[in-house]
Amino acid sequence: MLEKFLNHLEIEKNYSKNTIEAYRADLEQFLNFIYKDIKEVTRYDILNFLKYLKIQGYSPTTSNRKLASIKSFYRFLMLEGEVNVNPAELVESAKVERTLPRIVSLDEYQKIMSLIDNLEDRALIELLFTTGIRREEAVHLKRSDFDFNLGILKVNGKGKKERVIPIITNIMPNVVLWLNQHDEEWVFPSKVKKGEPNTVRWVNKVVRKWADKAGYNDITPHSFRHSFGTYLYENGADVKAIQEMLGHESIDTTNIYAQSSIKRNKQELLKAHPLIKRLE
Repeated sequence: MLEKFLNHLEIEKNYSKNTIEAYRADLEQFLNFIYKDIKEVTRYDILNFLKYLKIQGYSPTTSNRKLASIKSFYRFLMLEGEVNVNPAELVESAKVERTLPRIVSLDEYQKIMSLIDNLEDRALIELLFTTGIRREEAVHLKRSDFDFNLGILKVNGKGKKERVIPIITNIMPNVVLWLNQHDEEWVFPSKVKKGEPNTVRWVNKVVRKWADKAGYNDITPHSFRHSFGTYLYENGADVKAIQEMLGHESIDTTNIYAQSSIKRNKQELLKAHPLIKRLE
């Protein structure tokens, strides 16, 4: 039934290969742990599995993801008539302390860009900062996804859902130059496999290399995405519009940029208000 469920995710849900493999790993780990028929699994088996994950040092976020995989699997089994109840349905997720994202300031971005010695790397980091796209989305961009005349970029996001992001040519000159420098179909073609796109690992390597050189060892590819959302919010963009541009399924995910803005404003208040300074 596991393979049937994974096929369902691929064909019916249009989940990406990476997402499906994550489901496979989570469910195989669970099934190996309980070592019993899936029809005989109880709520207590799942609770014991979660206790095991905690003892093994898994984070609450990872445990919650694995629990979500189990819940989805059993919802599928119920639809298929394999089980009558979902033993995971009443199992609660662990509480996760939500950390605010690392924001890349304009000065930090410009410092990183000033150090980069090749056009392709500059184009990549410029693209991440000016569009907020995910690293997986960046490496799967084709030149046909760009329409500079209309000022739009088509992006295939999670679940193969297409969205359109407005782009401003003047703030992404390196991207334009890079596209004019090669005639490959992929925006960032692989140097190893002809005709294929580069990899997420390559994106990580590029960002790590130049962020480290600039002295910012806590900047990741996702930091540029968080920055995009935060700056739009702080400058008055509608939250719904930000959600659409970032491709968030839930508005709750987008609202983290409001929280980030509030925290930063509070820090500035504590630094600058005269009544607070008098108390120091």
